Amino acid sequence: MKLILVRHGHDLSPEHPEAEHRLSRQGEQQARDIGEKLVALGITEIDIAMSSQEKRCVETLDQIQTTVTLLERRTSRRLNSEPRSNDLSAELLDCWENQHQTVLFVSHEPSLSDAVLSWCGLPENGAPESSPDPWVLMRGEAMIVSPERAEPPYDIKLDPDSITILGRQRGLPFNNSIARAGVF
Repeated sequence: MKLILVRHGHDLSPEHPEAEHRLSRQGEQQARDIGEKLVALGITEIDIAMSSQEKRCVETLDQIQTTVTLLERRTSRRLNSEPRSNDLSAELLDCWENQHQTVLFVSHEPSLSDAVLSWCGLPENGAPESSPDPWVLMRGEAMIVSPERAEPPYDIKLDPDSITILGRQRGLPFNNSIARAGVF
């Protein structure tokens, strides 16, 4: 399975509280850029794309869909702004059960990075043993991962070397692996 994790693009909320967290023009462009990067990597079709029910995530997915074909699209409460990493895991396991091969989630931080850290067997951001500098996706940034199903206690396993970040290149905390940078 190929999983694309996307943090919603920049939104208007800090400057315009009445905007209900809609994407700014910058956020719209960030989301279109993600779609273009996916196409450049050969990903032109997504089996299922899910987003948080929040407007900025739905609009991010709208912009990605201008360049990438989404065979199925829906919103999920599990991807809303206060999900836990195990909510993303549960959603991913459901996708596995339905035999989806290419999956895209648009959600929020810190749940996206916490899920990836947990799947890599690393402590989540904010845990006592975690790195003092949080490892997160920036707004409008995405990563492509190839998770595997594993035995409990981790139902999902991820090799840190299999992460491609569509954005800046950086290492994972407590790990010498450097995520590969995608096309810019």
